[in-house]
Amino acid sequence: MHYLDIVKSIGIPLIWSDEPIASKGFYLPNAKMISPVGALFVQSDLSESEIENVVLHELGHKIDGDILTRLSAPQLHIINESKANRFMIHKKASEWINGFEGNYPNSLDVVVFLKWAHLPLRLYAIAEDEIKDLVTPSVGSFL
Repeated sequence: MHYLDIVKSIGIPLIWSDEPIASKGFYLPNAKMISPVGALFVQSDLSESEIENVVLHELGHKIDGDILTRLSAPQLHIINESKANRFMIHKKASEWINGFEGNYPNSLDVVVFLKWAHLPLRLYAIAEDEIKDLVTPSVGSFL
């Protein structure tokens, strides 16, 4: 699903900032004066791949994240960022893997995926986990 389709299905407003902002984008869950589901702000001078990655990351905060404040423990902020990154990588990895149409190469190279997705190498471990989960059929558990 294209990131704009996800934005539309949630009904979250996407607001473009022509002014530089502290990060490339951010999700404001308490922007109730704009929308009951908050608002997603994105810097307008980004490349299309940066916009997609930023929007998917911020959607991860909306979909999988917790509402935090500046007083929340730093560990909770780290966990929230990880959840948002995992959501973004999952969506990008699904698109990448679907492009193989079931004809996967002998080895799916995580670095090749990260370059394709325009993502930094620091996200290698999350990307590796998501790719493995997407291509490995679920076999259940004996526990």
